[in-house]
Amino acid sequence: MSANHKAALRVYSSTLNVEELTALMGTAPDRTIRKGEPISKHPKDSRLHKDSICFYDMETDDPVGLHVCVESLLMLLERSKARLLAESNDLGMDILCYLEVDSARANNSCCFEHDLLQRLAVFPLNVIMNAVPLYFLITPITKPRPQTTCPPAKSPPSPRCPRT
Repeated sequence: MSANHKAALRVYSSTLNVEELTALMGTAPDRTIRKGEPISKHPKDSRLHKDSICFYDMETDDPVGLHVCVESLLMLLERSKARLLAESNDLGMDILCYLEVDSARANNSCCFEHDLLQRLAVFPLNVIMNAVPLYFLITPITKPRPQTTCPPAKSPPSPRCPRT
């Protein structure tokens, strides 16, 4: 069973490396990206990451529980509050929230309590909400890609479909 809601804390910096970010947080991240790593695995895409990034992931199966994920990430931030606020000029922070949207269920929303929002406001971070269709999270892509066919021989060759 997939989680109904997911959230991730993204801590990033162009001046601090992954190890320094991990030391600031006081706990190992779930995923990391090092500054200078390629953005894409595709060989033609030569862009590189400009920041070192640490991700801390949370998820829940509670159908109304996105706030549970955000609360857990906030507790992680609060444990490192003094260090994070001291280094706030050198780093950025976001909480990325993924809210499942399922037309078969009545509850396609989330609610954050006033207290939780006040505690979040202490930190220089953005909370980014992403509504994700349920089928996108649990259904693998099984549809084959359409095949490109060449036009009839009477037309001139196109760059996408050269004649041999």
